[in-house]
Amino acid sequence: MRKPFFVIGMLIVAVILFTTYQGFVQNRATKPQSGPDIRNTSPNFQDFTDKLAQAALNNDWNLCQYYTNQLQMAWDRAKPSSPHRLDSVLEVDQILDELHALVLKQDQTATINSATYLTRFFSQLVID
Repeated sequence: MRKPFFVIGMLIVAVILFTTYQGFVQNRATKPQSGPDIRNTSPNFQDFTDKLAQAALNNDWNLCQYYTNQLQMAWDRAKPSSPHRLDSVLEVDQILDELHALVLKQDQTATINSATYLTRFFSQLVID
């Protein structure tokens, strides 16, 4: 009576070991997939301003706040340090401060206009 249970148990263990070993060998043979490059040296300001304007159109002010913060952080990382661009840096900082205030006031038209102006400004600005 014990012999059939022993044989069935051994077969189950053999199947488990075989499938585990086969999966292990197949996983080792594949090359690891590389993820996206997290360090983006040139932030896409256009993408942030577009998403900000769309969120304002949808009256999603939490999302507007999120994209405004993302835009601010991207700008802070990419600010030109060259002294001859100080006026441009100050102007973008001022526009971003106004944009934060407009989002807090939930002024849809002014937020969209400010995001559009910022998009045009970024397109003319060359970042070192």
